[in-house]
Amino acid sequence: RCLDCDKRYEQDELQVREIFSYQLTEAGYMRCGQGLHMELAFGEHFDAQGLIGEEVFRYSLDWLLDMHRRYGAPVFSLVGLRFANLPQAVAALGEPQGYALVNSMVERLVDIVREADRCSRSGEDALWLLLPNTDKEGLAKVVQRLSRLADLFKDSLPGVELRMKGIAAPLDVRVNEDAGVLMARVAAGLK
Repeated sequence: RCLDCDKRYEQDELQVREIFSYQLTEAGYMRCGQGLHMELAFGEHFDAQGLIGEEVFRYSLDWLLDMHRRYGAPVFSLVGLRFANLPQAVAALGEPQGYALVNSMVERLVDIVREADRCSRSGEDALWLLLPNTDKEGLAKVVQRLSRLADLFKDSLPGVELRMKGIAAPLDVRVNEDAGVLMARVAAGLK
C-alpha cells in the first residue's frame, strides 16, 4: 500500500530502485556561499578570440583600482583602441570580408599581449586591454607594438585608422575613479 495515495499494489508490480544520499562537498558549499556572480573569475568567459566580456573586464579593472587605492600597488595600464571609419571601410569591402579582416586583426592584437593581460571588445570598433604590472615605460612599448601591427593591416583595410590611448596607474589615475569613469575618459580620447 502506497503511503502517499493509499493505493494498493501487487508485489510483482513494484519496482526496486536504489536510493542515493547526495551531499555537497566543501567546495560545493563554498560555491553556494559565494553565489553565481563569482563566475566572473573563471576561464569559461573567454571567447574563441581570447577576449573576456565587458562586465568581467570592468570587474577586473575595478579590482585593480581598489588594490591600488588600498596598497598603492600594483601599477597597471589601460589601453583603449578604436577602429575609426570602420563602417565605411566594411561597406566598401563588403560585410563578410570586412568583418573577417577586422576579426583577424583583433585576434592578432590579442596575441601580442601577455597571457596575464585582459582584453575585451565593446562593440565592433572598440577594444580594451588591461595590462597588470605595466608602468608608463611598458605601456609605451605595448603601444609601439600595437602600432606596428596596425601598419600591417593598412593595405587590407583602407580608410580604417586604429586610434590608441593608454593610461598608466598611478600617474594617470584620478582620485575615486571607478572602471566606468576611467574607461569613459580613455574613450573620449579615441574620438
